[in-house]
Order: sequence, then structure tokens, then C-alpha cells
Amino acid sequence: MGGWTLTAIQNVNTNQITNYPDSIPKKESITITDSSSIIKIGGVCNTGWCTYSINGNKISISSMVTTKFLCKDIIWEDYLLFNLESAFLFTVYGNQLIIRSSGAFNLIFEKKQ
Repeated sequence: MGGWTLTAIQNVNTNQITNYPDSIPKKESITITDSSSIIKIGGVCNTGWCTYSINGNKISISSMVTTKFLCKDIIWEDYLLFNLESAFLFTVYGNQLIIRSSGAFNLIFEKKQ
């Protein structure tokens, strides 16, 4: 599935979408490897990985491991990590990937160029 950049989050209760701030120069991202069932995580402060399994459009995330550095814009990294860990469904619309979460926010990504 390749590389994806986090562009927004969607509140699971209100459906309100919050765009990733332009003021943060580095973006949160994931790279989904088809062959090894690993998602590589690249953040503003940290990196990591997790394993995943897919059945149709259902996704299950496990074994998440990340570094634990603190930095100024870590809140968006928290949105990514906490909601990716509780992901249960995904949909690809062209260059957009939406990962639905049982956490507070769905994750909206754009395909890396």
C-alpha cells in the first residue's frame, strides 16, 4: 500500500475534521508494507513500527513499538499512535486513506508522492 502522510483527523463522535497544521514543518506518516505486514511509523519526534493484519476492509494492529522522545508538536503524534493502535476499518479512495478507529479520532492520510 506504500507511504501515507497524515493530513487530518476526524472526531468519531461529532465527525468534525481537523486539518494537520501547516505550521508544523514535519508531518506524521506511515508506510504500509504488503510483504511483511508491518507499518512503519514516522513522526515529528519519534519513529516506530507495528504489525497489522487485513481481512477485507477490516484492519487489526498489534505489537506497536515506538521511541519515546518529547518535543513541541507531539500532540499530533499522539493522535496518530493512539488511534492507529485502536484501528478497526480502512478505506482507500484514490490517493486518500481513511483509518477508522475505536479511539477518539479517525485518521485521514494522503498518498505520498
